[in-house]
Amino acid sequence: MSKKRAARKRKPNAVPLSPLSSEDQDLLSNLVENLAQIEPARIQSQIPRPELAQALVERLPLDSPEAATVVKAIRKAFDHKGVQKAVRRTIFKLKQRGISIPEEDAERVVPSVLKKETPEPDAFIGPIDGVGGRGVFLAVPQVPQGIDVALGLLSDEIGLIEFIYGRYSRKRMKELKEFFFDNFHHMVPTSVAHVATVLENAFGRNEHSTTESTRQYLRFRPWIQENVALLERAVVHDSIDPDSISAEVLTPSQIERLLSHDLMHSWIVEAEKLKPVAEEISRANESPILVSDSQKTDRVEEVKKAKIDELYPDAKRLTLRSRLEEMAYVFYRLGDEEFARLALSAAISLEKKDTIFSVNPFLKALVERSLTYYEQMASQGEEPAKEEESDPSRIILP
Repeated sequence: MSKKRAARKRKPNAVPLSPLSSEDQDLLSNLVENLAQIEPARIQSQIPRPELAQALVERLPLDSPEAATVVKAIRKAFDHKGVQKAVRRTIFKLKQRGISIPEEDAERVVPSVLKKETPEPDAFIGPIDGVGGRGVFLAVPQVPQGIDVALGLLSDEIGLIEFIYGRYSRKRMKELKEFFFDNFHHMVPTSVAHVATVLENAFGRNEHSTTESTRQYLRFRPWIQENVALLERAVVHDSIDPDSISAEVLTPSQIERLLSHDLMHSWIVEAEKLKPVAEEISRANESPILVSDSQKTDRVEEVKKAKIDELYPDAKRLTLRSRLEEMAYVFYRLGDEEFARLALSAAISLEKKDTIFSVNPFLKALVERSLTYYEQMASQGEEPAKEEESDPSRIILP
């Protein structure tokens, strides 16, 4: 007769936490406001239940000097799964702010002889091209072995153009990295939070699609959601204080210098979007009513201003500002602070509204530069590439 299998006992750690009562909420508010009064040696008497411990960890002000001490004490005192998960997330956020938690304090469960330190992830990001495309590369070491590699081409307007994810050996990861960097130039090191934020923003553009790239990203996304706190502002502001940027409008020579940089050569308005502008300008120049050159010049300027307003409504200006801020960061990491400041100044200038008498000088220069580019192509008998043809070739791994 077969033995009846004994029912598996539910571990105490698996018991879900109860919601906080009003008294608990009051105690939690008092603890958050008086972190300095929390004593690690008496923490279980001051925080009597895991519900409170988890809530306190999740609401810790990360800029508080006592935050690291409180997290370490809670990690040691409470072995509940939910509490430990909250502790890991907060420790990750603290590390992103440069606050390290001594490793020896974490040796509660795994003996030091068995413990293997996990290397930090490698994160890289590339410059943005004229249609918002860029490359990203992220390598996340795993324990006991292997490295999760996430790489791809994405766009701030289209979304995930191509994304690849998988676990590889360290040797294979280096080969993939070398191959990727050969195809996507000027990749610069950055934070995991930066790459994750850019990826999440791109995924939001096509999260309901069923492409292979979105399926690949959905396999990788849980790691981001579990371990990364997304950025709330442009990462360049951590390196260059926006208040240090002059409020003066960029001069035409400064704008020309910025747009002449090799990394800005692809910043050209798409031909289809610029076609109505070129047609209006052509009609103004050929008008039989506008007799003098000054009349035609004035009309052309009116056309440019009106069409720039159409080309760059508020949402488009916000996108362009974000691109300039990202380019400022790339310039900064490449060691070119002058161009970083020029790009950041151009980004900040987009906050100002145009008047009936003036238009943003950067937008005007961008449109005029694009018109000149297409005129030169036409004079040489070349056809501008369609937008879908301007995307980089598919990522084919070696």
